[in-house]
Amino acid sequence: VIQDRALVKTYLKDAFEYLTKAAKEGVHSAYYYLGLMHQDGVYVTKDIKSAFYCFIEGAAANNAL
Repeated sequence: VIQDRALVKTYLKDAFEYLTKAAKEGVHSAYYYLGLMHQDGVYVTKDIKSAFYCFIEGAAANNAL
């Protein structure tokens, strides 16, 4: 368990950036994880519309996660 909040925030920031880059480069499974981050408000502001968009983009590539 990581107890250093600054370190956790850094990890989440990095994850969000890598997932965003991967999604833009065609890794459709990355959209699923971005959708979860938006849905739950992890690192980003909770935004159901953005989550829905990410889930649809991932599903459009037959990504059945």
